[in-house]
Amino acid sequence: MHEPLDQVDRLRNDPHLDIPAADRTKVNQVLNQHLADSFDLLTQVKQARWNVKGPDFWPLHTLPEFPTDITDSMEYVKAVAARLSAFTNSARKAIDQTDKVGDANTADLFTEISRCANKYLYFLEAHLQD
Repeated sequence: MHEPLDQVDRLRNDPHLDIPAADRTKVNQVLNQHLADSFDLLTQVKQARWNVKGPDFWPLHTLPEFPTDITDSMEYVKAVAARLSAFTNSARKAIDQTDKVGDANTADLFTEISRCANKYLYFLEAHLQD
């Protein structure tokens, strides 16, 4: 169940938190950007999976940022690996950004995201090796 908006605002602006309000705003921006990046990566990975199936399925599930000229399944793996690599690099930057403002918990959250993404990137890159 969602908390009332006034309670959410009170928690957001609570002066008893050990992170200054300006730094909380910076952390909030970093979290929002990475949430958007996560959903973008998710939809692109779904597209890659969908596109390697039957030819009639392609026109129904196109996303503008994913390459539309790929016909080889290994090229799809390369495209997903490139996007996952960019996502991982972004998570590493977020670790530094949130650590710099003193938010160790959010930095730890991004560290776990980075570890998980690195694991899957390793699997994809291993799959691409001869």
